[in-house]
This record gives sequence, structure tokens and C-alpha cells, in this order.
Amino acid sequence: MDLEIPVLNPANVREVLEFGLYGWAMSRYAGLWVGMIALADIMDSAATVSADQLSMRIHTPEPCAEFGDFAGGRSIRTGDEPQAKEARLRHFRLPAAQRFARLNRLDRITLNSSKAKLGIVATGRAYHDLRQAMQSLGISDADARALGLRIYKVGMSWPLEPEGLHEFATGLERILVIDHKRGVLESQIKAQLYSLPAASRPEILGKQDRDGAPLLDNVAMLGQTEIATALLRQLPESEIRARAERAHADIQTHRDFVAT
Repeated sequence: MDLEIPVLNPANVREVLEFGLYGWAMSRYAGLWVGMIALADIMDSAATVSADQLSMRIHTPEPCAEFGDFAGGRSIRTGDEPQAKEARLRHFRLPAAQRFARLNRLDRITLNSSKAKLGIVATGRAYHDLRQAMQSLGISDADARALGLRIYKVGMSWPLEPEGLHEFATGLERILVIDHKRGVLESQIKAQLYSLPAASRPEILGKQDRDGAPLLDNVAMLGQTEIATALLRQLPESEIRARAERAHADIQTHRDFVAT
């Protein structure tokens, strides 16, 4: 983010391979370096990935006027002034990367409900941990839909693609953003949705709750227990929530017993 290069965030070993291919294609299209988050939990693990799973079609956006001429090419140019490079980066190259991400659905809704009111955004390992936390609470996809949940899996964590985010946020009352350590996604989501009319702008929670109290840690990696606790606090009152709270209490009791 600080270097202003797109960052891809894989959730598992297969996505490391997929995002590598997407990253090369994005770099060629937008004329940018493209980075990838490489967490030890993923990079030091192993998985069997079929070559057929990597036969996805990579779409290259068509040239369009909104991204300027790109007439001089996408690569470094001789005699280029620093300000011209910066303008090209901000006005053309980064928007081109977002357009590539949009066309290839690097960010997408993975679970939806016809009555969705609570949205959850996660990226990379945090998405994996979210789904594991839901499983530990006994919340199935059918339960999540009944609770009015909508989940958004972000593949390119910076710069966040805006059109997909707005589609995801439509109709939601609240969004819980699950970020490991820094609130990179949370700050972008708040900035992009700030201009929505107050009646249609969802409340956004992440590192803090609505009262400003700590909700998710901004220093340590989040564990499934921390994610489960934050999620439970946002769920509407229902039998599903009550059942999930009992499961969570059982897990906590077991952890305390093991610790002693």
C-alpha cells in the first residue's frame, strides 16, 4: 500500500498459484509491479492442486478513454519527470489495475442472502479463518443466509476495487471488516462508502465497535476465537445465534481446561 503497488492476498495454496498468474497478467496490462501477501501459514503448508483448477481464463480489459491514451506504453519512459510518473500512476495505472480486478472477479461475494443486513469482508488468510470460525460455531451456509449474512472475499486488498464493493454494500445495515493487524481494508471501505446517502450508508465496524471500544486486534494475527467472538456480537437474536453462543462457550471451556 505504501509503495502504491497492487497487492494480491491469497487464502490458500491454490490461490497462491492462481494469483501468481493473475498478477503477471495484471502487471502487463497496467504497467505496474504487483505484490502478493506471503504468510508463513500458507507458504509453509502443502496442498495438492490439479492443473485443471489452474486453467481459469484471464480476461484483459479493452482499452477505454477513461484511462487516458497509454500511448507512450505502460513501461518506464526516458526523460520522464517525477510528477508525470506520479500522475500516470494515480490517474491511469492504479485504476487500470482495479479494472482488471473487476473483470476477473478477484473480489467477489461468496455467500449471499435475500434478506442480507450484515456484511462481512475478509481477505486472504482472514477469509479462511472466518469460515473456520463459522464452522466452529456450527453456523452453516444455510444458517448464515437465514441470519441475513453476506460475505465478501477480497482478492486484491489494495487498491480496493470500488464497483464490486458498492454492489456488496447495497442494502446492508452493518459491515464487519476482518483484517489481520492493520486495518487496510477497513480504511478503504470507509473512504469509498462515505459519500453514500446516510439512509443507505452501512455502519462499518472492524478494529473498533460502534462505541469506539476495541473489537479486533490491530497488532497480533487474529485467531478463530477472536473472529468468532466479534461475529457473535453482530448476529441478530435468534435460535441460531443462541446455539452458536453455546458452541462458543464450550470451546472456551475446553481451552481453559487445556490451559490448566
